[in-house]
Amino acid sequence: MRRLGQFLDGFSACFSRRPQREAASRYLDGLLNDSERKSMQAMHGRLSDPGQYQPLQQHFITDSLWDAARVWTQLRAAVPVRAGILAIDDTGFPKQGTDSVGVQRQYCGALGKVGNCQMAVSSALIADGRTWPLAFDLYVSTSWTDDADRRALVGTACANGENDFECAA
Repeated sequence: MRRLGQFLDGFSACFSRRPQREAASRYLDGLLNDSERKSMQAMHGRLSDPGQYQPLQQHFITDSLWDAARVWTQLRAAVPVRAGILAIDDTGFPKQGTDSVGVQRQYCGALGKVGNCQMAVSSALIADGRTWPLAFDLYVSTSWTDDADRRALVGTACANGENDFECAA
């Protein structure tokens, strides 16, 4: 955990304001704790220093006022090796509703069938017995990007048809 903390400290400059850094720390605590449920509400309830739910959900996750590209750039710069196997994979996120960005009926490996889900594409470098994440982007089909009304319903961050994962956050 100490080494992980030292590694993560290198990302503090990616968050220009102290509240962003604190929210990032709380969010990572929630992801790394022993809870089986990783939804925002479940994570928030299990944090030892939860702060307020609304700023964490709304200002760190939903509106994403921080620059995700800066975090990915820092992560790629931290990868200690530059040779290995490039793995590209799709990941399905089953969804009950239809309002999350990119949700549509499509094949979802997590379900093992066609169902309502979001799809993301990730890339990672596999080298020296380790896996280094390089990118993670939400797939947003033309049924979303060509529908201005649908995009407007999910917020201004995606209203211009951006095709990246932070749209879904």
